[in-house]
Amino acid sequence: MIVARFRVQWRPERTEEMAAAIAAVETPSRAIPGVVHFDVTRSLTDPDSFVAIEVFENRQALDRQNAQTTEDA
Repeated sequence: MIVARFRVQWRPERTEEMAAAIAAVETPSRAIPGVVHFDVTRSLTDPDSFVAIEVFENRQALDRQNAQTTEDA
């Protein structure tokens, strides 16, 4: 199992644009075989920061998810 957790922060003028981009890949990413968990949350203390937690069964699932978000970006 592979667990990825990361935090991203955007300039205030781009935060809503990036939130929409994240939302667009969240549901499709959850449907990819081997994705156990995929969630992105907005910080309660910094509205321009997001934390992502992704859990994959194996490296192949991680690679499938990365290919999906790259192709759809």
